[in-house]
Amino acid sequence: MLKPSGTLLFAEHGLAPDPGVRAWQHRLNPLWNRIGGGCNLNRKIDEMIVRSGFRLAELATEYAKGLKPLSFIYWGRARPA
Repeated sequence: MLKPSGTLLFAEHGLAPDPGVRAWQHRLNPLWNRIGGGCNLNRKIDEMIVRSGFRLAELATEYAKGLKPLSFIYWGRARPA
């Protein structure tokens, strides 16, 4: 449980901004979810964090090394809203 004064640090795979990459993420997600222990490639992490009752204090996105559909990352900090 996070204290009201706490900070949520996150680094998550997520939905890429590029339409072609997004299409591949949607295609690959069912298989990736099974072999990746429940990990999803096609979620808007920033929106999920805000819907969960947090406000974003810092957000960055980038492609890590590797295949683009598997490597788009959201990372940052969020505080309870």
